[in-house]
This record gives sequence, C-alpha cells and structure tokens, in this order.
Amino acid sequence: MLGINTMMYSYIFYKTKLVPRFISILGMTGATLVFICALLVMFGVIQQVSVWGAILACVSVQTID
Repeated sequence: MLGINTMMYSYIFYKTKLVPRFISILGMTGATLVFICALLVMFGVIQQVSVWGAILACVSVQTID
C-alpha cells in the first residue's frame, strides 16, 4: 500500500539525512494519514470520494441525454 512504502522511504531519508529533517517528518506524517484513510475505506467506515469521478459521472450523464 502507498502509505507503507512512503513511510519506509521517509524513515530511510530521516535516518540517512539525505533530505532535510522536516521533509522526512512531513513524509512520515502524510504516510500515516494515507494509511489510516486506506484502512477506513477498505473496511467501509468512510467512502472514497473523487472529484474527477464526480465530474466524469456528470459529463457521462449529460452525453447520454
């Protein structure tokens, strides 16, 4: 999953100091949020809403009429 990979890379960057620390910490924070969101969507606690999906749905409905 995206959150796990991002967490691993951010942790490696944090330990090796290849990028500034605040960027690594920001990556780890974002990875945690992405992972939690993916779990909530997977177990049906929240629904995944996509702006592009809504736009394409509206366009497809208008072309059918």
